[in-house]
Amino acid sequence: MRVRHKQSGLAKTARQSGAVVHHADEDRGNNKNANLVICEDHTYHMLIHKRKRAYEATGNATSVKCSHCQRWGMTGVGDMRTKANGRSYHKICNAIYEDARRKKGAS
Repeated sequence: MRVRHKQSGLAKTARQSGAVVHHADEDRGNNKNANLVICEDHTYHMLIHKRKRAYEATGNATSVKCSHCQRWGMTGVGDMRTKANGRSYHKICNAIYEDARRKKGAS
């Protein structure tokens, strides 16, 4: 027997248009309009999750995590940088990584 759950009109309309629905409380079963954020695409939806993780970890939604040491920082503040591919890193962490990569390639 199949069980059907009634979708919120907002969520249903958004999905039909190709938009992505984000559940603010992260409960996919809670389709109350107050819990839904309509995202224009998957990229924006992932940005919401990224910023939520940053806010929960640091109290600042624009913080970024170093892809090498996994510590949080702010891009442009101190030695934290972000590459064109979106990965963030501390300058020293990236230098250590690049040095190890060069040594590995030389052997």
